[in-house]
Parts: sequence; C-alpha cells; structure tokens
Amino acid sequence: TYNRSTTVTIRLYFNTLSILMMAVSVGNYFNSSYKDELISTAKQLTLPGKGLLAADESTGTVGKRVRLLLLSFILHFRF
Repeated sequence: TYNRSTTVTIRLYFNTLSILMMAVSVGNYFNSSYKDELISTAKQLTLPGKGLLAADESTGTVGKRVRLLLLSFILHFRF
C-alpha cells in the first residue's frame, strides 16, 4: 500500500533522476571542466539528506509541512 511517506520517497527518487539526467544533458553543451563540475554538483544535491526545495511559502510554513511528514528540516540556504 502507498502512504504519504511512500509518495514523498517516490517523488524524491524521480527528482534525483531528473537532476542527474539534466546535468548530463546540459553538460554536453559545455567544455569538460564545466561538465564535470555540473555533474559533481548534481551528485552532491542527490545525496541522502540533501536536495533542493523551491517553494512560494515562508520557511515556517514549509517547516511545518516537512515536520508533518516526519522528515528533519534544516534551513541551509534561503534565496
């Protein structure tokens, strides 16, 4: 059966694949030093416990939502 955490895990898995595939595709347009750096950055973003979140909500609201999903929330960067 699927529950909320299963859905989040599946979404994170597909987002990880998307980031890596995009890094390789975009990397083909750059020289090898940029390509290697781009792939390295994508791999770092997809490590367990790491990632990228874009949201139109305040950090407090996002934190509440994440805590509801029983995930730890640490604000590392806010742009």
